[in-house]
Amino acid sequence: MIVRDEADSLPRALRSCQGVVDEVVVVDTGSRDATLEIAHRFGAVTRCVEWADDFAAARNHSLALARGEWILVLDADEELTPEARQRLPLLLDTAAAEGYMVQIVSPTDSERLLGAEQSAALRLFRNRPGHRFEGALHEQVAPSILRTNPQAILAGSEIQILHHGYQDAVRRAKGKHERNLRILQRMLAADRWDGFVHCNLGVEAVAAGRHADAALLFQTAIDLAPAEAGWRSRAVKYGAIVLGELGRWPEAQALLAAELPRYPRYTDLYYLNGLTLHRLGQHEGAANAFRQCEALGPAPCPPYNSVSPDLGGPKACCALGLVLEEQGRLAEAAQAYMRALQGTGASREPLEHLARLLERAGGREALREQVGAFADAQSPAAAMTLAGLFARIQRFDVALRCAESAQVRGHEGADAAQLVALCHYQSGRYKEALRACKRAAGATEDAAAVMALRCACLLHTGDTRAARAVFRGTKPPDFFTQLALLLRDEPPEQLGTYLQLLPDLGSLRAALAAESHSM
Repeated sequence: MIVRDEADSLPRALRSCQGVVDEVVVVDTGSRDATLEIAHRFGAVTRCVEWADDFAAARNHSLALARGEWILVLDADEELTPEARQRLPLLLDTAAAEGYMVQIVSPTDSERLLGAEQSAALRLFRNRPGHRFEGALHEQVAPSILRTNPQAILAGSEIQILHHGYQDAVRRAKGKHERNLRILQRMLAADRWDGFVHCNLGVEAVAAGRHADAALLFQTAIDLAPAEAGWRSRAVKYGAIVLGELGRWPEAQALLAAELPRYPRYTDLYYLNGLTLHRLGQHEGAANAFRQCEALGPAPCPPYNSVSPDLGGPKACCALGLVLEEQGRLAEAAQAYMRALQGTGASREPLEHLARLLERAGGREALREQVGAFADAQSPAAAMTLAGLFARIQRFDVALRCAESAQVRGHEGADAAQLVALCHYQSGRYKEALRACKRAAGATEDAAAVMALRCACLLHTGDTRAARAVFRGTKPPDFFTQLALLLRDEPPEQLGTYLQLLPDLGSLRAALAAESHSM
């Protein structure tokens, strides 16, 4: 590792590889916080070097200190996934390659468009004197390995590393943009025909919001890139994105049409092509592009870089559904949204699309039946997940149909009964809600919610005596908060009537005030 002022993130990185690696080497390039102290606490071998605006030089200092047979390179804002911790020793026990590509998974601030990104990087390789990094920024070790041994095998792997450093707030706090720009400008002055530098300058221009500059830089990178360069596909992807941001849709479409034959399994480009064709009014072409995404699934990484896995599933299905809706093909759109739900598990977007579409298509009864049929085709547990998601967006009629489907097919537990009770309550069926509350009474962790539901139902049915008895009995700590959630939307006169009927008003009034303030 090479680090500088990483006290906030370094413990997470080092904990993730404890028990997996035999030695930790940390080269510090000028920390003024507790970074070195933390490294020592984890037993790391440390060395301080002067920062010279050269990542390869700093990396090579760390390699010179390493004594193990294999090198794993990890940055302070990264961590090994739990699965990687299990797979890494097994991979090296049978290793036949000189090095392995790992997958770097980076949540980004552009999540609404493309989601988390996944890239391939050579981070696991044999420790040999000739294996050294090159390049002052976005340094690479593969060129030196292949020069030392042109027959060397650099294989793919399923090892994943989570990278937390791409969010804009992190980049600003670390001054990464200014540093990267300074280094890249120096590299460009040394070789103005380096397409890789142009590509990375384009990434920095995007981060700074200079999309017109970025479009020119990515096109230059594409023109200069060797055909086999792994980073070229990223330049094409980002080039298409910035052209879209600029509204230059015909140019984006021309770029994608020219490059798709070169990258036939790069799902991300098909997705961008679908967005572009849609903006150009070519709805059938857009629909076919999104279908192609679904058929391909997530792009393989490697050989492609900057892969957004959701584009081979949920996001493609949602985009297809929207195009089909515009064409008036509502049944097909509904099926696309349902496929998106199967892919995401807990995504709000396809639920909202589906709820809106099916209501528009046939009213509430049609909505319940169509979504219910979909829920029936899932496992009871999946149907309960759907029920909870629909309840979260306050589509209680649909949530009820899904929860009842789960119950009918053997889902046991007070969670289903509690959700059924809530759905009945929110739909004004208070007696049915009371019956469901009795079945949900065993959910001790949600006792406050069930008791609050029961009390609210009793108030609505006019059983004041029973409601007052609930108030006088022993109540869970969160009871008043849960009851306030149920009553806060009541008309003021009705709420005033209920308050006059109940004891212990101070606690309920305080909870109502808190809920009103939080809305």
